[in-house]
Amino acid sequence: MAAALRILAASLAAFLMLASSGAGRTEPTQRLRDTSSSRLSGHILQVRLSELRPTQGAVGHDQIHAILGRWQGGPMPAVWQHESEYLRRYLRETLRKKFDDYCTTNGQGGLATGALEDLDTLYAARIDTPTSFTCTDAPGTHAAALKTVIIGPGNVLYLTDGHHTFTSFYETRDGGPDVAVHVWIDADYSHLDDATFWARMVAECKAWLRDGHNVPIAPNRLPTRLGLATPEQPDGLQDDPYRSLVYFARRIGYDNEGLPEFAEFMWADWLRPRLDLSRYRTSPPAAPDTILAPADLSKRHLAPEGSHDSYAAAVRDAALLMSAQPDDAPVAAGYTAAKLGRIHLQPDAPTDSPTSRARRNLTELTRNNTRPDDTPRTAGRLWYAVMYQPVSQPTPQQP
Repeated sequence: MAAALRILAASLAAFLMLASSGAGRTEPTQRLRDTSSSRLSGHILQVRLSELRPTQGAVGHDQIHAILGRWQGGPMPAVWQHESEYLRRYLRETLRKKFDDYCTTNGQGGLATGALEDLDTLYAARIDTPTSFTCTDAPGTHAAALKTVIIGPGNVLYLTDGHHTFTSFYETRDGGPDVAVHVWIDADYSHLDDATFWARMVAECKAWLRDGHNVPIAPNRLPTRLGLATPEQPDGLQDDPYRSLVYFARRIGYDNEGLPEFAEFMWADWLRPRLDLSRYRTSPPAAPDTILAPADLSKRHLAPEGSHDSYAAAVRDAALLMSAQPDDAPVAAGYTAAKLGRIHLQPDAPTDSPTSRARRNLTELTRNNTRPDDTPRTAGRLWYAVMYQPVSQPTPQQP
């Protein structure tokens, strides 16, 4: 008991030191020691990404690419290189946003006002070096923004929220397994045996035991690390293309605010037998212009317009399927279309109605980063995903 109390005291002392100094700790906690007689739930811990174990088998790889593509920015016109204000605005909405997202995810309220406004400072900043930029507040100040973990048998830290966000930090150019993050300890189940632990995780909707093809898997078949699975490194998170499809359909076919755990996986599994993604050109060898061909819905009848086989067309068709479901239509066990945020698209909808906003969100998916007058703008999520250029990452290290 004394050892457990010392661990708890050390964790709280470390957090209080962070809150008082406003600076990030440079050395994350490597691993919890004996917590079997203590309960650390409701506290904040700093860890490396390599210390977190996934509780789901897959993510939407294209969703990760959209996030990484936003941070990367995509190709830019040559004129921006000679117009410092254009370049600054462009980098503020792309490269600088990565650090703002990192600060927000750590419960620090985003980047501090005026931080990374100078281009040289922005270029030199790295998320694996938190001292290279300044967040608004101390880590954990905004606790509701923190991603959550559960302490499992053997004191393993299981991530229960934030697989896409943390995988993006893992995969970005200045990221990797050693990136330090702050997490909220949602529960301490370290006293349970493996079978009881996983039964409880599933019962509480804290684990999604399926692979990228929606095939059920045993807990010992879960990925052993964050990061994307590749042929060279298959131990990462597999790709579920329908999960990406649902991500791009946010605020088009459904509203993603306040949804239950794994709602987007539920929609993905519902769409899988109803929409054949192989009919659409969503990846190479199709050219980017083909993948990004715009798709729309007519205002009067909600008839499909534009491309019929681009990525945006797949999103449009998925949204139409979702929208057509009655409120009480079952999507997954215990969850109806209404409970999962389905947007009811209506013909001839007035301006600023949910339907009007959904149609606008659809057309913005493929928008590029340059206005007709060559000034920069925020591009669409699908455009960022397609324009993302992967970079090499360090070899993952097991915790």
